[in-house]
Amino acid sequence: MNKLHIDIHWVNHLPLILGVFLLLALGIIFHIRQRKPFVATSILAYLLIGTGLLGLGLKPSILKEVSADSFLVIGQDTPKDSVAVFQKRYDETSVVTLRAEEKSIEGLDYLFAENPNVSSLRIATLELNDADVEVLSKIPFELSLPYAISGIIDFEQDNQIELGEKATISGNIIGDREDKKMLYLKGAEGILDSTQIALKEGKVSTFKFEIYPKQAGLWKYELDLEGTANILDFGIEVFAPQALKILLVNNSPDFEFKFLKNWLTEKEHDWAYHTAVSKEIYNQEKTKGINGSFSAKNQKYLEQFDLIITTQEYFEKLTSSSQKKWDKLVKNGIGLIVRGSSEKASVSPILKNIKLQKDSKEYETDYDLAISPWTLKTSEMKFEVSTSDDLIGSEVVFRQKGKVAINRVLNTYVWKLYSQKEQYETYWSELIQLTARKNKVKSFQFPNLVFNNQKTEVNADGLKSFKIVSPSSKEETYYLNVREDLAKHTNNSPVFEEQGWHAVDDGHGIQNIYVSSSENWKTYQKYALYQQLLDLSQLEKQSPKIKEIQEEVSQWWFVAILMVGLSILWVIQKL
Repeated sequence: MNKLHIDIHWVNHLPLILGVFLLLALGIIFHIRQRKPFVATSILAYLLIGTGLLGLGLKPSILKEVSADSFLVIGQDTPKDSVAVFQKRYDETSVVTLRAEEKSIEGLDYLFAENPNVSSLRIATLELNDADVEVLSKIPFELSLPYAISGIIDFEQDNQIELGEKATISGNIIGDREDKKMLYLKGAEGILDSTQIALKEGKVSTFKFEIYPKQAGLWKYELDLEGTANILDFGIEVFAPQALKILLVNNSPDFEFKFLKNWLTEKEHDWAYHTAVSKEIYNQEKTKGINGSFSAKNQKYLEQFDLIITTQEYFEKLTSSSQKKWDKLVKNGIGLIVRGSSEKASVSPILKNIKLQKDSKEYETDYDLAISPWTLKTSEMKFEVSTSDDLIGSEVVFRQKGKVAINRVLNTYVWKLYSQKEQYETYWSELIQLTARKNKVKSFQFPNLVFNNQKTEVNADGLKSFKIVSPSSKEETYYLNVREDLAKHTNNSPVFEEQGWHAVDDGHGIQNIYVSSSENWKTYQKYALYQQLLDLSQLEKQSPKIKEIQEEVSQWWFVAILMVGLSILWVIQKL
């Protein structure tokens, strides 16, 4: 029930109040001294007159305390029998439906605009948009999902790989009952791989596929879970291997560089090899793609390379000014691999000389910083030299735009001598790929999965605008506004209407992005939204306050009361 009370500011109107009471007292005293009849009636008349005068002078208002409201928000995905259960469980709860054809509201912002005193809110649907989630981030609510989510709820894939590299596809599947189902990975050639998934109610099962695409290009793949209607689509861009320019520098000839030089030739990379044959005699070899002559101080010559491979001993003998120049090259993107000695690999002076501390505020990279320091190991093999575990792998440290690798493995050429060619190739391919400068730099980044007919958040670095060409050749330009941090963000997030590959042109080059069907990935999206809502519901947020509505009392009431009081006095005087 509403509680009503008169809002009177006693202190501000104290003279008026005292004056009215004094007038009433004098009138009553005068009436008694004159020994007039109808004393009680006269007192009532004076009280009415006083009330009328006070009302006209004070102009009081009525404060109505609005009752609190409780709502259950449902959608078309909420089972009807669950709605009946909710209504029995929660008394005096109003049921509202989001975006249905009848008896519905467009969004939660509309609900709160019409009902500002919502004290209890329960969400029983995942048919929410960004505006709904924004509302829920500010108020307390209870998530009461009346159905279980089943299907693929988490997914990761390599969006871009170089031809010859391995593409990994992995994810999690949650079951709604105990069952065994086949999961198929399909491509243009048909079924590429399959695995059996053991499902249990409410439990998460994992899957993982590894494939080696045979040709460069834009490829569409599909995941088909047995017994489900949707085939989940995604894309992988496979680009041709990039020829690198690599400089090999040593202060004495050795077999490691000799074998490495031959291997680089096999992989069609351009290279230059500079070594000291004696104290004053130097030897330089290079392929046709390398311009100029080597000098440790010649920055213009060094800038043409994507990667420099040297030894710890050679680096330590460089002058301080040369080391600073090399450090600048790395900061600008050139990779550096230093072959550390077995005695000093873990405390190499290079770590101190060029201050290899990673700082996420200084650079942006496509690599996950959680892998640094990075030990080069694979599930199939372990790169061992002698019996010391301390010499396994190579440690990669990020340095602004470039990377520095401390190569802890010595004399890898021995692997080739002992017919371990695959181990040799895997080691140097992965190490060089991770460390060398990337000429194909992404200036903007899309989410892991992009869906059609949904807003897509794009992070960009150093761009003002970019163009997107859809499969139907429709071209749209999107402009960026600067944020406070290093990244930049689209002012108007793009919406891809069509499924398939799209070309994104930032003015410097083309990046391809695959847009998946949002209809096929509903379970994946619902589970992501469910986790987001679960986190929001557990945050401490201030409850909406019960508001009071102030309405001024009509002055005609007090005029009528005053007139009634005066009329009674007039009648008494006539009697």
